[in-house]
Amino acid sequence: MIKNSKYYLNILFLILGSFTICLDSFCLTVQEAYEAIPHRRTVFDYNTSLMSTQEKKYLSKVFNLTDLATVEKVSMLIWLTSEGQAGEVANNYSNILNRLYEINPPAGLVNFHKLIISSIEEQRKALYKWENSLFDYSKLSKEMLVRSSSAKLKRAYSILMKKYPKEGNHNKQAFFDHLCALDFI
Repeated sequence: MIKNSKYYLNILFLILGSFTICLDSFCLTVQEAYEAIPHRRTVFDYNTSLMSTQEKKYLSKVFNLTDLATVEKVSMLIWLTSEGQAGEVANNYSNILNRLYEINPPAGLVNFHKLIISSIEEQRKALYKWENSLFDYSKLSKEMLVRSSSAKLKRAYSILMKKYPKEGNHNKQAFFDHLCALDFI
């Protein structure tokens, strides 16, 4: 038996999950999720970043996970708006959140990390709530959990922009795209 099998399963989840999430007969790639929103996708460029290696590694991991959360959100919204005819019920939020809980953020990004986790938790609660009730897309922006999650993502973005003012335009756009795609509104 392999020691640290949980570690290797998490690595496999991240590697496979960053490309496609397949749920039974429904598969949605990260790119397809962005296109479905629709939203531009700018991937964080580790190699051109001016931040420390620890910060680059951290943000690369977090943005991979926020992309997976975006896939979950889009898949579930497709399922809800099609009345269960397309998409899938979001089943991977626990895996995504567990991976986020396991990451130790750099000192200057602790609040950012807490905001990301809290935002995804609120999105999951909102989606699960809608799963068991009538979903009205027109009222999405009025939902308290959606508004709270959105506000947290905006604060997280603000933290990155203040912390990394000298970061290149590409990565500043990536900050925006990763967090905006995750946002409901």
